[in-house]
Amino acid sequence: MKTDQQYYFSKFQEGNEKGLEFFYKRLYPSLYYKGVKYIKDDVNADCIVNEAFLRLWLIRKSIIDPEHIETFVKKLTNDACKAYYKTSNNRFQRNMLRLDEIENYQEFMVGYNPELEDNPDVFFQQDLEEEMKKQWDQVEAVIPNLTDGQQLFIQLCLKYSFNYDRIAWHIGGISDYQVARKVEKTLECLKAILTNTQKLSTVGKTNRFKFEGDLCEEQSAILHMRYELQYSFEEIATALNLNQGYIQKAFANACTKIKKVKI
Repeated sequence: MKTDQQYYFSKFQEGNEKGLEFFYKRLYPSLYYKGVKYIKDDVNADCIVNEAFLRLWLIRKSIIDPEHIETFVKKLTNDACKAYYKTSNNRFQRNMLRLDEIENYQEFMVGYNPELEDNPDVFFQQDLEEEMKKQWDQVEAVIPNLTDGQQLFIQLCLKYSFNYDRIAWHIGGISDYQVARKVEKTLECLKAILTNTQKLSTVGKTNRFKFEGDLCEEQSAILHMRYELQYSFEEIATALNLNQGYIQKAFANACTKIKKVKI
């Protein structure tokens, strides 16, 4: 017979938020208390602990058992509290967004490594700042592709330095946990748009196939993404913000109109 802990761990691994809530309620109080005691700042202590649980949720598939959950959030909380004393306020808040424990998220955060800042011999500081500005400009350029609600969350995150309590207070009628979940989904969406934008920029640069036939712009885009970028139908649907079934039907219709010639 499963214990409550084992039951909710199974839910957690399945992606059921009730599993996360169980461990959050169980571990948050002591982690928050220790954080406040360590850094003498209740607001940032709360931010640190909530960020640890957000990261935990994002990598849930790699967590092996309940003990691993406790070890993971304790380590993140401890490391972040230490970072509080070693970094300026701006660097600390940016460090909390590294998401570097998550596979492929370094790509989204455009390769930012805070350790490089502590070693001036690695890069010239001016070059590093210019590169980071260029990378942030790329992120900023795709933000308008988000929904109005997602853009609002990005604005509030920047305004309140990713403090979920303050964002929840600003919006009203929402918990800090719900804010964290919405921020997670917004970041995932932003990452997908950024990645797809970079991939789409290669369309037309490769000339492996030539399509001959009467195609509309949408059908041409679908064919290029399917053949040249090797996208799955799911990826095409995400990139074009269309239903996957519609994409597959449009692809089939386009294939009846064109002749694909390898060049």
